[in-house]
Amino acid sequence: MQWLDSVADSLANQAPAHWLDHHVDEFKDKLSMVGLALADARHRAFARGNYFHGASSMTRIIMQDLTGLSKEFILTPKDLPKNTPQHVEAILNDQLSSLSEQEKRSILIQAIKETGKYSKDEDNYDNK
Repeated sequence: MQWLDSVADSLANQAPAHWLDHHVDEFKDKLSMVGLALADARHRAFARGNYFHGASSMTRIIMQDLTGLSKEFILTPKDLPKNTPQHVEAILNDQLSSLSEQEKRSILIQAIKETGKYSKDEDNYDNK
């Protein structure tokens, strides 16, 4: 917990034990900025990997619903369970082999929505 106090102290310029109401607001604002900076760093890593190496081991997925709300995921191999490619291939080949590529994509998109990763309740949802 000491590291959390240290981060909070750095962001609000005051130890959490001595915070006033305005320190809480300042902390929330600056924590949001840190989150944006981390997301930006991930975007840059994705772009840099593609630029310098031709192809990146990172995958970028952007989903947008009919209201214009969008969600972006940047995944690395570390973000996925070890046997994910084999599991995906098994599902697509065994259970969905008779479907077109478009139908397979539609099913996968619906599966992502059902897992809650594309929830309107998430803070990371962007209005476009």
